[in-house]
Amino acid sequence: MVRTLIVDDTQETRTVLSQITTLAGGVVVGDVATGMEALVWLANHPVDLVITDFQMPGMPGDVLAAQIRAQWPDVRIAMISVLADADIDAKAKAAGVHWLLSKPVTVDQIERVIRGSTGHGSRLSGAAPR
Repeated sequence: MVRTLIVDDTQETRTVLSQITTLAGGVVVGDVATGMEALVWLANHPVDLVITDFQMPGMPGDVLAAQIRAQWPDVRIAMISVLADADIDAKAKAAGVHWLLSKPVTVDQIERVIRGSTGHGSRLSGAAPR
């Protein structure tokens, strides 16, 4: 069982990601709208995986990822972006993101992330999975 927290500023996206994660075999234990809400949630609930958007108001996904890695180093992080370019890839790597996914996200992509989370797959390297 991969306990998953979804972080996205859009409720509709959180709902879709929750459905995809469940279909992919994960267990969504929470969903929040901001990076700050995610940090508060993580301080009170154990998770194995955080799926977060890159572009969010207040605290972008790479900043959230870096804080998660510093406080909860065993938590795996998948970051989602509309634009998966070299700059975002570099920011994701620097923040300790394990998977960088492009929108729209598919069940197959999340299945790979969940499998990697159970086996603690390797960190992000090279091109972003599509």
